[in-house]
Amino acid sequence: MSSLINHKGFWHIQYSLDGHKHHKSTGIKINNDPRKTLAKVAQRDFDIHQTWVGLKLDEDVVTVAQAINQFIDSRALTSPVWYRLTRTMGKMWIAFFKTRGVETLDKIQPRHLEEYIVSRKEVVALKTIKNDLGVLTGAIRLANERLCSTPIKMTGWPKIGRTPSKRPNTIGAYTSGEVRLLLEYLKHKRRIRWYFPCLVLVYTGCRYGEMANLTCGDVRVISPSTIRIESRKTAKTSHDQIRVLEMHTRLAQELEPLLIGKNPGDILFPGILTRAVGLDKVIRRACKKLKIQYRRVHGFRHYWVTELGRAGVPLPVVQQWAGHSDIKTTMRYCSIDGSGAAGYISVLK
Repeated sequence: MSSLINHKGFWHIQYSLDGHKHHKSTGIKINNDPRKTLAKVAQRDFDIHQTWVGLKLDEDVVTVAQAINQFIDSRALTSPVWYRLTRTMGKMWIAFFKTRGVETLDKIQPRHLEEYIVSRKEVVALKTIKNDLGVLTGAIRLANERLCSTPIKMTGWPKIGRTPSKRPNTIGAYTSGEVRLLLEYLKHKRRIRWYFPCLVLVYTGCRYGEMANLTCGDVRVISPSTIRIESRKTAKTSHDQIRVLEMHTRLAQELEPLLIGKNPGDILFPGILTRAVGLDKVIRRACKKLKIQYRRVHGFRHYWVTELGRAGVPLPVVQQWAGHSDIKTTMRYCSIDGSGAAGYISVLK
């Protein structure tokens, strides 16, 4: 039998193998699951998996419904909107494979996914189909970790690459002047609750989810002021899961009053984790009133990367600060035209 241990802020499953102790992460943060509710589910699945391996039971017992329902349950602590979408897409996959007579994971073939893509293309956009495929592959990866004695291979499965936006003018960076106008607009007493979160987005370039999960202990306003950001999207290992950035003077001064009387474990901006749509509506109205091009909330992140690029910060450094897994993403975010690159040729000797 295994046990649950605390390791670097995450619940880990500790087990014995060949007389030695080992442990593996459940991927569940202790702060998100202090009573071990989800961690115990992961531990139970791990113990079942180990039993199957020991008895050499066939992996055919892992059904499509079992794998997808497990994946849906693992997303219970995400935002309610994403959880509902995951559940809806999961039920669609179960119904689809039922019509094809596929009950177990090992019976899934690339042609089944091709049929699904063709049928869905008639009613939804490619980006939606890409999300559907993400739910299925995520369910299989989780099943490989917890349920399958022999991993299910996904080689040869059809993939959907980067999908073009229907509104390309909404993608990109705000200008410095536009950011200044937006921040001034948000300073109004009726919108002040969004001013400080947007200030963090502008001066750290973090994603909305990363900003919404910041705790008071992540912010250090005493010189040298820093902010600790947990990568919640592209982190592959514990080494790149956390990035610590030097904090801009203005941001440190603005956040300092918010930390008075707070504990390190308190959420810096409580109640906004599931309110991304609310901020998006505020930014839309602001752009319309100020007569500037709306570029989504993510446009602040594009702005941050672009300004660092214009300041001469090396792209690999910007990539590390931004938490990008691929430098091509950083290059795509960096919206520098020909005029922004003028004057640099003089560095050649």
